[in-house]
Amino acid sequence: MAAFYQRRFRPEYRVALEAGVENRETGDSYVRVTVLLATVLLLTALAQRLKLTGPRLALLAIAFIMLAISSYSIFVYPRA
Repeated sequence: MAAFYQRRFRPEYRVALEAGVENRETGDSYVRVTVLLATVLLLTALAQRLKLTGPRLALLAIAFIMLAISSYSIFVYPRA
């Protein structure tokens, strides 16, 4: 159905459609980073509640790796 409408667009509207698709992909990427950062917060909170040092350090290590990936992603994504 979407392909049917895209074929019927005038050329000046196709430019706007392509820009909208690109913006949606960028927005999806930012949402993905937000979910990763929320997971970092969750893992950090869970690690604080653990009494044993081994599992606590394991959760914190995973959280730190996810934080590093999220931070890198934020810096390389385009800005408005």
